[in-house]
Amino acid sequence: MSSSNHHDIYVRSIFAGLEESKEFFRVTLPPKIVELIDLDQLEDIQESFIDYELKESRTDKLYRIPLKNGTDVYTYLLFEHKSYLDPNIYTQLLSYLSEIYQWQKKNIKKYSPVIPFVFYHGEKGWELGTKFLDAFELSNEEEILQEYIPNFSIHLYHLKSDDPDFPTKLLSLKLRLRILQHIRDNPETFANALRQTIRDLKQEKLEWKRVAILKVILYYLDSARKDACQFLDVEFYQEVEEEFMTILEKIKEEGIEKGIEKKAIEDARLMREYGDPIEKIMKITGLSEIQLKENGIL
Repeated sequence: MSSSNHHDIYVRSIFAGLEESKEFFRVTLPPKIVELIDLDQLEDIQESFIDYELKESRTDKLYRIPLKNGTDVYTYLLFEHKSYLDPNIYTQLLSYLSEIYQWQKKNIKKYSPVIPFVFYHGEKGWELGTKFLDAFELSNEEEILQEYIPNFSIHLYHLKSDDPDFPTKLLSLKLRLRILQHIRDNPETFANALRQTIRDLKQEKLEWKRVAILKVILYYLDSARKDACQFLDVEFYQEVEEEFMTILEKIKEEGIEKGIEKKAIEDARLMREYGDPIEKIMKITGLSEIQLKENGIL
């Protein structure tokens, strides 16, 4: 698996939850767009599109968002992640846009605007501009041909290693983006970011969530850094907090999925004893009604 695939998988895990997606776009989209659209009603439609060669193509993410004015007009947000400078980004997006608009016309009978959103955190600076026209090298004489180019703009978010933490109160989003931000740093700088992340994890009150976040970070670290072994040693965590040395052992010995479910059941039982409604218990723990019944909580 290529290193870029490791980054792609990690980014997909960050945006697997709608809460993280809504908060990310609330912070990164232009304020005038955020004011226009109803991000609370964002849907991850993740459609598959079939091109003329009958090959399935899939965007990184495709979201549908209604407008706040209550009309039946929707904005579509095409989310594309890049961990390296890809000179084909505009033709790739153009292909996706064409398929999405064809799908709209066929299934909805009208077009709705699509915002191409590019999330970039490559080693090099972004040198590809923010419009398809930027990819062309036209002489003064050739500029008359611009009107025939299907130009479109992208909204670019560039996560840089020397930027401050992502400005959000959503802990899971902030911590996982911090690791992505510093994944290529030198060992000392990355170690400081990782230690701070572990300290900050204490703010999450539910242990199963702390374990889940740490699990994703460690798996990404193991695949994305050649020196990962020094950060996967229990002694590294002992320097920070005894509790996380224990959590690391749980991940290695018990199996992460079993440990997460076990802790979620414990939390659900405690919440039930405190009289929390079933809907809240399922939302916070991630357990289904069937799982709650199977474990005697309902």
